Amino acid sequence: MTTAIDHDTDLCTTVALTTGQLRKLADVLDATEPHTPLNVYVGITDMNYGATEAARVATVDNLAAALGLTAGQTKSEGGYWYHEAATGHRRFHLHIRTDIAAPAGRCACGATCTHSIPGGAR
Repeated sequence: MTTAIDHDTDLCTTVALTTGQLRKLADVLDATEPHTPLNVYVGITDMNYGATEAARVATVDNLAAALGLTAGQTKSEGGYWYHEAATGHRRFHLHIRTDIAAPAGRCACGATCTHSIPGGAR
């Protein structure tokens, strides 16, 4: 039987497993007494590599907005550029991001490029 929308059952299973694990983690954190100091890091990365950059950025923006965050361009120490929303409150850190192409006019260090190479490239 076919439906109007095809679903990737492996993806649905993966999402269900992920959300289940996050709920278990929340339950453990709620139930642990006394509350011991923990650093919790959660990273969400759009892995839909077949999608356009614009579609991946939209996914990050939608997730960020649902959590009251705003996403923007960031650069890692390794030289990669991301469209990312992040928050950190004492011992909880959340990052939602996807890879993006380096913005035009930016040097490898991330600063606005002020030099020119023959032919107009930077």
